[in-house]
Amino acid sequence: MAWQIFGLAFVLRFGAALLLPNIHHPDEVFQSLEQAHRITFGTGIVPWEFRTGARSWMTPGLLLAPMWTGKLLSPGTDLYRLLCQALLAALSSMTAVVAWRWGQRTGPLHAVLTAIAVAVWFEFVYFGAKAFSEVVASVFLFTAAWLCSADPARGEDSRPVAAGLCLGMTFAFRFHLAPAVLFIAFWGLRGLQPGGRLRLLWATSLPIFFLGALDWITWGQPFASIIRNYTANVTQG
Repeated sequence: MAWQIFGLAFVLRFGAALLLPNIHHPDEVFQSLEQAHRITFGTGIVPWEFRTGARSWMTPGLLLAPMWTGKLLSPGTDLYRLLCQALLAALSSMTAVVAWRWGQRTGPLHAVLTAIAVAVWFEFVYFGAKAFSEVVASVFLFTAAWLCSADPARGEDSRPVAAGLCLGMTFAFRFHLAPAVLFIAFWGLRGLQPGGRLRLLWATSLPIFFLGALDWITWGQPFASIIRNYTANVTQG
């Protein structure tokens, strides 16, 4: 059943990208695809965020593998872009599978209805294959919420390491979601034994430390993308 749900969600998301090509906001090009293109092909526009270090390389870095693959398999075509969209659509489609698993806690009918709702909801379909950091982060956030909602007292499976990694990845891809990450983390800590709490917090920190290290390597300062983004958009207006 999980594969059927994933397939439905993927066909809708990737199909929308193929049949209704559009640019919702310039960021989906210039802050992600364009930067991965610049690394892969050596040409591309450098927006002010990537001149000042106000954006991390997390999202462009995610797109490097499909972009390189497209370049190698079919140079001179749009395959590199299609593979990037396929990867993003696949990631977004995982939310429907998570919804199915979440609904199973109540019953089979709830599982199917929840999965279909998430698979076909128009905003998920429309944005699913777009190269926004929000698209990637929302997948990890939704998965973390499902994992942290498990109630060990009712015999539900609690996976603190997986939940922590998803929370950390949410922050790493979209630090603006930090309040939601904190809320879900506190939610997930309830009912856990001290060892489980420690594993959740430790796992959450790993992607965040990775973001800090990546910024250090690319911008010369740990967490530079957060500091400089805040400075430019809030302090300097």
